[in-house]
Amino acid sequence: MIALHQQLTMIRSHFGLQRNPFDHDAVAMLPHQTEAFDVLRVQCITYWVLATFASNFIL
Repeated sequence: MIALHQQLTMIRSHFGLQRNPFDHDAVAMLPHQTEAFDVLRVQCITYWVLATFASNFIL
């Protein structure tokens, strides 16, 4: 079985890539992706806060 490093080296050399494919370094989201992520983050935090404090009052 070929090691992951060797596989990535072969892929880079075959396609002439400088970086490893699917490398997450320095990846930026597009503006519409950032907006959707911010909305989801606020909704998750709001739900967590409500669930945490509501459970204290129910008990």
